[in-house]
Amino acid sequence: MAGSPAPSVNTWVGYDAPGELWDAASESYADNGKAGLSRFEDGLRASHGGSQSHNTMLGHSYGTTVVGHAARDGGLNADDLVFVASPGAGVDPRTSCTSTASRRARRPSTCTRPSPSTT
Repeated sequence: MAGSPAPSVNTWVGYDAPGELWDAASESYADNGKAGLSRFEDGLRASHGGSQSHNTMLGHSYGTTVVGHAARDGGLNADDLVFVASPGAGVDPRTSCTSTASRRARRPSTCTRPSPSTT
C-alpha cells in the first residue's frame, strides 16, 4: 500500500507447478493449489496485528491461474489481484472479479468463470 510505514512481501510456492510446458494446459495444478493459497492468505490476515492490512496478491505465469482459481472458487481473502505474464487465469479479472469498492470494504475477492466470448 502506498505510504505504508512498514510494507512486507511474502512468497508462497506451496503447490505442485506444471513440470513441463504442455502440462500447463491443464487447470488441475491450479485446482490442486488453490485451497493452500487461500489458507496461506487467511493465515496472513489472522496473524496481522493492529488495523487490517491491505493485501495484494500477485501471480506470475502459471501462478496467475492458481490465484484466479482461488479467487473464483474459494473467495481469496485479498484486496487486490495482479496477474503478470499470465497464460490464462481462468477468470476475466476486468469483469468477473469483485469490484474495487467491495475489496476496500474488506470483502474477499471473488471471481466467476469467463463466458466463452471472453476467453
